[in-house]
Amino acid sequence: MDWLIIDAHNDTMMKMFDAKTFEIIADISLPTSFAIDLPKMEAGNVSVAVFAAYSDDYGDVSVNMATLNASIMALRETARRNPERFKLVSRADEVEQGLLSGHRMGIQSIEGAYAFNESNLETLMTQYADVGVKLIAPVWNHSNPLGEGTLEAFASGEKSPKGLTALGQRFIQLMDRHQMMVDVSHMSEAMFWDVVAASKRPIIASHSGASAIMSHVRNLTDEQLKAIAQSDGVACVVFCRYFIGDEHADVEVLVDHILHMINVAGEDHVGLGSDFDGATMPVGLNDISMMGSISEALIKRDLSENAIRKVMGENLLRLIGSFSGKGDTTFPLKNKPLLEGGVVSVLLTADEQLRLKGGKPCCLVDGQPVLPDFDPLTNRFFIDCSNLVQGVPRIVTLAFLDEMGKRFFATEVYSFK
Repeated sequence: MDWLIIDAHNDTMMKMFDAKTFEIIADISLPTSFAIDLPKMEAGNVSVAVFAAYSDDYGDVSVNMATLNASIMALRETARRNPERFKLVSRADEVEQGLLSGHRMGIQSIEGAYAFNESNLETLMTQYADVGVKLIAPVWNHSNPLGEGTLEAFASGEKSPKGLTALGQRFIQLMDRHQMMVDVSHMSEAMFWDVVAASKRPIIASHSGASAIMSHVRNLTDEQLKAIAQSDGVACVVFCRYFIGDEHADVEVLVDHILHMINVAGEDHVGLGSDFDGATMPVGLNDISMMGSISEALIKRDLSENAIRKVMGENLLRLIGSFSGKGDTTFPLKNKPLLEGGVVSVLLTADEQLRLKGGKPCCLVDGQPVLPDFDPLTNRFFIDCSNLVQGVPRIVTLAFLDEMGKRFFATEVYSFK
């Protein structure tokens, strides 16, 4: 049967760039050794994959941020180079359009918000929202200023405070405001419950198993599964062999987790979150081209066709839809920004020039405010970034507020060379 297939988590972008130079070193439009590339997505009839920009705490916020930016830049470059085959989406209507046009689609997420701190919390969140980040896992395994990871300790080894911090509370509120999903998969259980209390929106676990089947710190208890369902969220089953079972775990073991989660949370609240390119996969499920083996196994277990459709992708599409509202105070600029000789600029329309003249610039580089300029001869609004360290990916925003408080922006990720 022809299912809508959505995968809520992968780590493929980690393999796309050199960890030291941040240069893009791979092209997933071609066949690769990775678990995900466009030919494999096409072969498996997978419509949408959520690509994580991953970071741990490397001891330096700027390095953490550059690592996130490199992943985001690599995914955006993939879309730019393959407009006929692949597009980035962040709303349900964009997914529907992509299904009609036959595109493979990517959604940007962040796994590990170690780039955020007190000084950049709101500004950096705004920038990542600008480029379409739809899910954020505030922590990976290590704790950070936002809250407690599964290891219940900072990267230094020092034990961390329990649960969500005050800064983390603000972080969750900002995510709600920006219509981003809070991903609870790498949180300690204490932080999980704090997030359930703090967030007013549906919650996602992008890649977790069922503790009742396999007791593991990365898996969810029945009580947690029920809480996700109560939020109208989705718990996505991780494929990692050692989270769902042992070295012999196969698709049948994975299906055991799916069926248990359906029994506990309901068929409307279970999805798929592979962790391709970030974990050891079950026997017989090596890459994304083999996703059909899951639906085949579910059919053999006598799960209804309607429930299978929900698990394979419809539940996640519904969840994306609940985060797809269009704001009336933030608007992208008509033209795309350009990088030339260390200067990032955007050509303003006549209407935008009038709004800028009576408004207030609010430009950013990596979450920090910078002063822009405007050239009336070329009608270009620009930031001179030539003094930045070369070879480091930066997220750059040219933006202004008009007299009515409406924000007009152009945000892109660049590696300055």
